[in-house]
Amino acid sequence: MQKQELKNLTQELHQLALQAHATADALERMERFENTEIKWTLSVEEAAVVLDVNVNTVYEYCRQGMIPNRRLGKRVVIPRPALLKWLDESAANLREKRAI
Repeated sequence: MQKQELKNLTQELHQLALQAHATADALERMERFENTEIKWTLSVEEAAVVLDVNVNTVYEYCRQGMIPNRRLGKRVVIPRPALLKWLDESAANLREKRAI
């Protein structure tokens, strides 16, 4: 095998390994989200885990009204159905932008 072919194969294997790692991470996040199924709301911390972002990012998105949320006293909670709808709409908007 030539050096260039070997280098290309190595790069492809590296990309596949990165994709496998990302898929495993996504599955882990989904499992964590599924474990909250009995709950109708998520805490900001739980939403951050599901979205794979920093807690401060979730607080900021809630403050800006980007993520649907409710205040219960001092707590900010995110209704699970509203979060799922928001994610679906965000994904649809992204697909539309890519199609243009």
